[in-house]
Amino acid sequence: MSISTPSGPMRTKNLDPPQKPTFKRATANSITIEWKSTSLLFNVTYAIQIKHDDYSWVWAKCDTESLVSNLCTVRGTTARVTDLQHNTKYYFRVCIISKGVKSDFSRPSEALRTAGDVGYTDSASCCILSFLLLH
Repeated sequence: MSISTPSGPMRTKNLDPPQKPTFKRATANSITIEWKSTSLLFNVTYAIQIKHDDYSWVWAKCDTESLVSNLCTVRGTTARVTDLQHNTKYYFRVCIISKGVKSDFSRPSEALRTAGDVGYTDSASCCILSFLLLH
């Protein structure tokens, strides 16, 4: 299978997808995810896709030009996605890119929510808890 990109065709073979992303931390407008790479190659990059709960049929690239406009900073096998909506569920998936070869995308993450109610926490918002602790 090949995909047409601005820089030319990209093949999808010979690279196993990374493990599904997991929650690391969140704020009211950002979520940080991490994953384990299955590649032993050096100089790989990762592409992150995001799916907004309200647009569940669309996977979008994490950047300012996608349907879900946001910024994504990737360092190693960790990504921080910002400019997200407050108290909203998101799903993430990751692929490996190396020398023009792209893996399939990982399995999607569990639903992750901004505003502190993320992953397996209770329903209290971290912002509310911070407020209560400071006052």
